[in-house]
Amino acid sequence: MDKLDPASRAWQAAMDQGKFKDALKAGYQAWFQCETDGDEHGSMAALGLIHLAIAELIFGNRKEGAAAAPSCSFCGRSGSQVRLGAGPDVFICADCVGIFHQAFAPGSNGRPS
Repeated sequence: MDKLDPASRAWQAAMDQGKFKDALKAGYQAWFQCETDGDEHGSMAALGLIHLAIAELIFGNRKEGAAAAPSCSFCGRSGSQVRLGAGPDVFICADCVGIFHQAFAPGSNGRPS
């Protein structure tokens, strides 16, 4: 995940400034780097960044350039230290994604450990 850090910081800064097209570009660059490196987990995380930027561009109530303040719909965390993915009117942080992934992984009993 360290490979994603510079791109995710650029993505978060762009999102905080409401520059969603710049955030989309940073997410795509992160995805491309992870794909090139064969990092499937990183690729999926970068796709979450891309998804959130696209959701803001298409479904967001804010205009390009407006300040962003999304938070995780599950745990409520927000801020520059929280990586978020999104769907229509729903956000999820990387930590909650990890919990859900672990709970629904093949061979799990459906509960996080």
